[in-house]
Amino acid sequence: MVLRLGVRIIYGVPAQTGAISLFKILAKVMHWFLYFLLLSLPIMGVVFLQAGGKDVHFFSWALPQMIDPDPAIKKTFKELHEWLGNTIYFLIGIHALAALWHHYILKNDTLRRMLNKSNLET
Repeated sequence: MVLRLGVRIIYGVPAQTGAISLFKILAKVMHWFLYFLLLSLPIMGVVFLQAGGKDVHFFSWALPQMIDPDPAIKKTFKELHEWLGNTIYFLIGIHALAALWHHYILKNDTLRRMLNKSNLET
């Protein structure tokens, strides 16, 4: 996710063409909210695992214990992690439906720009 954000910052995103300004605002909000969730969910997962006294492994090494075990913190972060995890599934579905709506209903180039394809058939 960090790599994806770096690419976005360095290279930017394709300019939106002919979109209504409300759609431009909604698209930006949706994308940044997805980035926020994709970056914060792993952090919340680490917090709730460590609050439960469990080691968190990243590839072949264990992360240092950053918080003391606490059942209340574990419960709070576990519930928040699960709720936001379900929320991201919903938002991904909306994102996909919006791309298809732009392509098949509005017949604009949004899906082509997302896929970096100039000759995508309609």
